[in-house]
Amino acid sequence: MNIRVWLLGLILLLAPACTVDPVTRAHEATVHLVINGDSSCSGTIVGPSAVLTASHCLDWPYTVSIYGQPVRVLRAVLDGNDHTILLVDRRFASWAPIAEAPRPGSRVFMFGNPGKLTDQFRNGYVSGLAAVDGGLVTTYNMSIFFGDSGSGIFDASGALIGVVSTVYSMTNGAQLTFACSWPLAFTPEQLREVM
Repeated sequence: MNIRVWLLGLILLLAPACTVDPVTRAHEATVHLVINGDSSCSGTIVGPSAVLTASHCLDWPYTVSIYGQPVRVLRAVLDGNDHTILLVDRRFASWAPIAEAPRPGSRVFMFGNPGKLTDQFRNGYVSGLAAVDGGLVTTYNMSIFFGDSGSGIFDASGALIGVVSTVYSMTNGAQLTFACSWPLAFTPEQLREVM
């Protein structure tokens, strides 16, 4: 048998097993952060040594553990919209690509660490926009809780399109609550530094 034909057959046989679906890829890029030994937040790996989280999770001076393993923060890059990329002394094999926020009605999902739970999957849709503190946030019809701050929000392809930062809640006999993310505002230069 021709070796090329045999190798091609082997590649075609193994290719489906090597394909990683968007949910699995996003889950592999999601991390549980413990700040200062007791505060729980979530984060997303966005580069070989870079973890994106919500700035309000970090109260300087801070120590960070990823899934219980202490890491040293070498540098922090902020965008001014409640987002911080932590450059750490750890190398990651894969990370989430970053994309622009999809339109209202688009399917989205996330993994977060609410309360004492870890790696909790939720899905929903982009709801729209809302005015919060003088700016516009993207709203999502997904439930969130303390510890979900910093969770990546992913589009259907598994690309990161937002970060859980706050909630938008209305009460008038009934309650309506949305997960919210500020626009990612890192400059191209900042993103090149961490990628």
